[in-house]
Amino acid sequence: MSTSTLDPEARFAISDLILRYGTAIDTRDWGLFRGIFTDDAYIDYTAAGIGTFTSADDFAQAMRKGHAPFGKTMHRLTNIVINAGDAITARTYGDAIVMAADNTTGHHAAAWYDDEIVHTTNGFKIARRTITMVLFEAIRTNLAATS
Repeated sequence: MSTSTLDPEARFAISDLILRYGTAIDTRDWGLFRGIFTDDAYIDYTAAGIGTFTSADDFAQAMRKGHAPFGKTMHRLTNIVINAGDAITARTYGDAIVMAADNTTGHHAAAWYDDEIVHTTNGFKIARRTITMVLFEAIRTNLAATS
């Protein structure tokens, strides 16, 4: 399958799938989050210090538990490049702000995600994801929390 064989509707559906990742985390909608991945998805978040997972259920549970102590979060996903060769792949840039429970301090992270995407009877799903970290820094004072 060449890049040109993915019609605009399929490209939109894949982009929407990828963007739901940020929305699901930021709204703490773990059902939406779980639905992004195939049941047997392989997730490698070793670079983020989270580890690897061989099921969407385990990954969703780890992300739910991992985000429980935090306050507001904001995930921005950009520069989605979708390729369709022997498999459908995508690379997406991610930029996230994760605030502590009191929203006065937190962390800023930047990364990219490399995904393998499959079409299922329930639409497109991520079957494999690897994160590559670019930046992880502290947010020492959030002026928005004090106003």
